[in-house]
Amino acid sequence: MFSNNIALRGTAILAAALFISACNSNFDVGFTSDNHPLLSVNDNYTETKYPVVLVHGLYGFDDIFGMDYWLDIPTVLENGGTEVYTAIVAGAHSPAVRGEQLITQLEEFSALSGMTRFHLMGHSLGAPTIRYAAAMRPDLVVSATSIAGVNYGSEAANNETIEPPLVRGIVSLIGNLLGHVIDTVSQNKFEQNILAATDAMEKEGADAFNAAYPVGLPSVYCNNSEASLVGFSHGTNGDYVENNPINSYDDFAAFYDGSNDAGAAGPYNINGSDVYFYSYGGNHVATHKSDPLDGLHKSVSKLIDGDDDDGFVERCSTHHGYVIKDNYPMNHMDFQNWVVGLREKGAPYAGSIFRAHIHHLKLLEISESL
Repeated sequence: MFSNNIALRGTAILAAALFISACNSNFDVGFTSDNHPLLSVNDNYTETKYPVVLVHGLYGFDDIFGMDYWLDIPTVLENGGTEVYTAIVAGAHSPAVRGEQLITQLEEFSALSGMTRFHLMGHSLGAPTIRYAAAMRPDLVVSATSIAGVNYGSEAANNETIEPPLVRGIVSLIGNLLGHVIDTVSQNKFEQNILAATDAMEKEGADAFNAAYPVGLPSVYCNNSEASLVGFSHGTNGDYVENNPINSYDDFAAFYDGSNDAGAAGPYNINGSDVYFYSYGGNHVATHKSDPLDGLHKSVSKLIDGDDDDGFVERCSTHHGYVIKDNYPMNHMDFQNWVVGLREKGAPYAGSIFRAHIHHLKLLEISESL
């Protein structure tokens, strides 16, 4: 997505989204996530004191003709008692610009909910976006969780073919146009700057961002002790079933608190406010033979050295704060529950990962009297 073919690949994402949204109702129920038990559960498993705010990544949106960026996930959380807000920021821009837009929305959400602080969850480029918001307005943030986040950028963005001015001009024109098309369809009006987004995701830009906003970063990149926090799976349906697929994990506190590096979550005191940081991600590129976006993941993955990435971001780049798990058998868009819930055999249902983590945040609020 970050090479000189960015417009073509981005168009493929949009086209797939539109196609799926138009045809979604025609899919057999067993071929989608619609039969997952979490979609019909009503309990207080995720009933946090503070609302949860979901923050999208590059070229993200709320919904396009009924196709949600966070497919089913708000429903799963709301079924568990969570108050959920979906933030909408510029699809293509720098984390700082997106972060300022997020702060404005957090203030609006505060006025709506009456709550002064929030649990932020950011996917992909949404990860540095929520980190910026936490750094600038920690009074609005209880926790910030990176999901397949580009916390150290992506090697896919370190592509010299987009450096010549003429190429950058073409990429800017087509990439920004794509952002405006998505905005138009999803009824938003943001300035688009694809070069600011890609520059932020290449190594130099990511290093500069991390130098400015270092809170929560591991002491050493890809520290083995942090990367090894991978001891459990969340509930799913289909071929893999846990003892308790609804609640996902029977001894959640033991998992979070039993690690030798649990303190990485924080709290970090930022200008007088305590903020907790978490992250999780995957490292499988192609996860379902019927997923039309697996080809996109494989194409972008070719720009990344090795085979330890999710099709867009290297496993170690997703680390920030307490690394919950960094090797889910999922690709970059599986964490959004795309496409229509298709996933690798034995991989977790995306909604149950969110549900399990928000349950932990609920316990955190209680134990720490937040």
